[in-house]
Amino acid sequence: MAADIDDWRLLPYLQRHESEALVLAGLDALEEVLDVDERPALRELQALVTTVPPEDVNDGEHTAPSKRLESAIPSYRKTVHGPLVIEGTGLAKLRARCPRFDGWITRLEELSAGAGS
Repeated sequence: MAADIDDWRLLPYLQRHESEALVLAGLDALEEVLDVDERPALRELQALVTTVPPEDVNDGEHTAPSKRLESAIPSYRKTVHGPLVIEGTGLAKLRARCPRFDGWITRLEELSAGAGS
């Protein structure tokens, strides 16, 4: 994509599965924003992300991260819970758990450091 547009200012980053990969990386924070009776549903998702990195969770249309979250936690709302989980997890943990996301942030930081020179 960057080569096609050929503009040094474009640093494309495509988050696989939209923001749900970041939500899966922050299941601890999701537990904090759920009602107590919904928390047991997280066990299956927690087991999943211990074996598969959050950025790679997707076996098909019905097993995409958003579908897994909605299936396990029917009250999950992307626009409500997603930002709370991502903020609650923090950038350092997200970067540690999502290497492609970390690589993009690293590129931005490198540009920022070079701009001050």
